[in-house]
Amino acid sequence: MVLPWQTDTKSRAERPARTLNGEIAEAAQLLTIVLHCRKQAAQLQTCSGQSCVRARAAFTTCANEHAQSVLQALVKIASAKCPEEVEAFHACQRRMPGSKCEIEDLMALRCASREVLLSSQASQ
Repeated sequence: MVLPWQTDTKSRAERPARTLNGEIAEAAQLLTIVLHCRKQAAQLQTCSGQSCVRARAAFTTCANEHAQSVLQALVKIASAKCPEEVEAFHACQRRMPGSKCEIEDLMALRCASREVLLSSQASQ
């Protein structure tokens, strides 16, 4: 599946390594398309000219409406596939009650994102 935001023609090997947040964003966009906004993504891929403005707005609206569900899906995937990262997050919260433990949270989300992206590549 070619995602709507993938417009460059470089091979994966030629692209720079994903940043931490880029990997999470890519997985979130993939989940957004697969779980919630398939129709809008398809319209965005096939649009031309002025219709692309409407298609992009429709996709953005759909993605924003489902952002919380996508985050919940990543958390669920992390719970199932990333036990070490999730445990590190919970351990941080036990050590420092009230702390957001952002680094540990991001590491769990990054692990879940890798699972999503690997699963996507395997199904192609």
